[in-house]
Amino acid sequence: ENGQNAWMTGVVERATTLYERLTRPPGERFAPPQHGRGYDAAQVDALLDRLVAYFDEGTPIQAAQVRSTTFDSAPRSRSYAEGPVDAYLDRVVDVLLAVE
Repeated sequence: ENGQNAWMTGVVERATTLYERLTRPPGERFAPPQHGRGYDAAQVDALLDRLVAYFDEGTPIQAAQVRSTTFDSAPRSRSYAEGPVDAYLDRVVDVLLAVE
C-alpha cells in the first residue's frame, strides 16, 4: 500500500531494535531463568554472534537456520530464560524472512 521503500523502512526499524541486544557482552544478553534450567547461554551467544556477523559483515544466515536451531539445557548459572530467547529469535526470523 505504501510502496517498497516504506516496507523496507519498516524492516530496517525492526532490525535496528534487535541490534542493541547483540551488542551486549556474551553471558549478559538475556536474563537467567527464575528457577531451574534454561537454554545454554554459550550456545545462544554463538547464534547471536552469527547474527552480528550477518548485520555487520553480510555473512549469510537464513531464517530457516535460526528457526531450526536448538539449544541444550543448562543450569541457571550458565543459562538464559527460554521465553525471552524464543521471542527474540521469532523477531529475528521475521526480519530475515522479510529480506530473503
